[in-house]
Amino acid sequence: MTLPRAVLLDLDGTLIDTEELYLEVADELLGAHGLTLSEEARIAAIGSSMETLAALVRAAGLDVPSEVVIDDIVAGVVTRLRESVPWRDGARDLLAALVAAGIRVGLVTMSYRVVVDRVLRDVGFGFFAVVVSGDDVAEGKPAPEAYARAAGLLGVDPSDCVAVEDSQTGAASARSAGMWVIGAPFYRPLPADAVDELWDSLVGRRVDDLMNRPAPGRGLAP
Repeated sequence: MTLPRAVLLDLDGTLIDTEELYLEVADELLGAHGLTLSEEARIAAIGSSMETLAALVRAAGLDVPSEVVIDDIVAGVVTRLRESVPWRDGARDLLAALVAAGIRVGLVTMSYRVVVDRVLRDVGFGFFAVVVSGDDVAEGKPAPEAYARAAGLLGVDPSDCVAVEDSQTGAASARSAGMWVIGAPFYRPLPADAVDELWDSLVGRRVDDLMNRPAPGRGLAP
């Protein structure tokens, strides 16, 4: 039986229930000016980079520089995470099982490092062999840069990695980097053709669920 050499996990919506936190803070910024995000913008924001979220906020009518929007949203999310980190059911158990099995685990997220560090203080820094955050890359998801960078830092071929994502944007990023993609949707359903495999939940998932992925080095179709 074949195990992947590395498992790369998204953060927001995949491991923790924070997509709505970002939207809540964006709503507060806009609401203070009598503005709101459209439903289409809210859908587009899920899994996307901070730059994309800032652009959506500005497109809704907030005439503030993107960097200011990003700083305000990040600060608001960090404040909420200081109260508690809303882990998805089964997420911490899955992380522990992967580490116990000796599988290298990476975190690939569009959240900025200050948000990631707050989450890691909650779960422990030892779970992740590598972390790639939104401010580490020039092009955010759905571009492949973040996942390709994580594989490079681990010294493994992308085709030897399994990625776990909740959003179509994130799944496209991992797939275009050449990885086998497991979808674990939370806020929105994922089209079956957006991923290679669908999980209905993280609850009860163990290392055995990662067996029999494509053989290492075979290369994945985009």
